[in-house]
Amino acid sequence: MPIIEKQWTTTVEQPVSIETGGVQLKGDLIVPEDAFGLVLFAAAGEMNRSSSRSRRIAREFEEQGLAVLLVGPLTGGEEEGDLRSGRLRADIPLLSSRLLGVAEWAGRQAELRDFPLGIFGNGTTAAAGLVVAAEKPGSLGAIVCRSGRVDLAGSALANVHAPVLLLVGGDDTHMIDVNESVLLRLGSPRRELILIPGTMSRFDDAGEIEAVAELAADWFSQSLIQLC
Repeated sequence: MPIIEKQWTTTVEQPVSIETGGVQLKGDLIVPEDAFGLVLFAAAGEMNRSSSRSRRIAREFEEQGLAVLLVGPLTGGEEEGDLRSGRLRADIPLLSSRLLGVAEWAGRQAELRDFPLGIFGNGTTAAAGLVVAAEKPGSLGAIVCRSGRVDLAGSALANVHAPVLLLVGGDDTHMIDVNESVLLRLGSPRRELILIPGTMSRFDDAGEIEAVAELAADWFSQSLIQLC
């Protein structure tokens, strides 16, 4: 049974449940009229799918004609139990397998499967997105990483060939060093690091959120429309 029973004639938003790796992940699917691409928004921790920050960025994607699938790679129970240890959020193989499962789910939906796919991630989900791109070359049309622990993708970086945009706070000295190093290791012919004024450590500044939303939306739009 299709997740949406009619063609897109206006913006459609609805919750979805995705089974992967023996768990059910909850997500929100937003599809604007005349959408030409799909962004898998890997929302975890501070950027959970219901936060105002996630919604603001998703709205910018929508305004540029991109469908958005907001989903966390951990279940609600896993997120709650992991708040103190952070063990699961640092498990890149687990996170990447969950994101790959979500991408494969989207590929099975008649209404979504023809959309070129991008991944937006932050923190460790950014590294997981890069691993997915390396394991399934050609499956992703673009990746954007916000203040990501992209170094945790390790040896997979050389096998990432999709366009990659790295966004880091201009005052985050350590993260700048990490992302500059990763930029040199990526196999992507099109890759860029942009510094945004501020630290993005708490990511609650309206200007920072706006800058991330606009830069990410532009990157996805330019990259994915070429694959249509």
